[in-house]
Amino acid sequence: MASKLAMLAKIADFKDFTSSFTDQDDKKEPPSEKEVKAGEKEKEAQRLAEEERRKRHQKEEYQREKKREMIRQKYGIAKPSGKGKETKEQVDEVAREYGLDEDSKKQLHAKMNQDADARQVTKDKIDKKLERRKQKMDLKEKCQVQ
Repeated sequence: MASKLAMLAKIADFKDFTSSFTDQDDKKEPPSEKEVKAGEKEKEAQRLAEEERRKRHQKEEYQREKKREMIRQKYGIAKPSGKGKETKEQVDEVAREYGLDEDSKKQLHAKMNQDADARQVTKDKIDKKLERRKQKMDLKEKCQVQ
């Protein structure tokens, strides 16, 4: 292991040595308009890709929940209430395990609440879709009986 560290140290020294020759005359200039536009386009493309990823994941979660609902219906299983530990208890537990200070604890709690809210919004959308699907199935069933 010591030989690996020695090799890394030599490489680092070599980089410092070569950079002193190449960076003497190079001064950082502000990015040109072309570079700024390219950066904005890249950020927009990343945002769109993230949005598409979210939509895809939401669609996949809907399909999984639809399967679960069919299984629950088939076997007469009640949907779980989803009551678990409160986030404050979770934060306290994590803070004890990792030795977090009060500020880090507050940040963690805020982030957990934010993530939970985002998940709840997605769950509500999926539940609404499932409810509409159930209503349609009930309506079809009523129409077939008559």
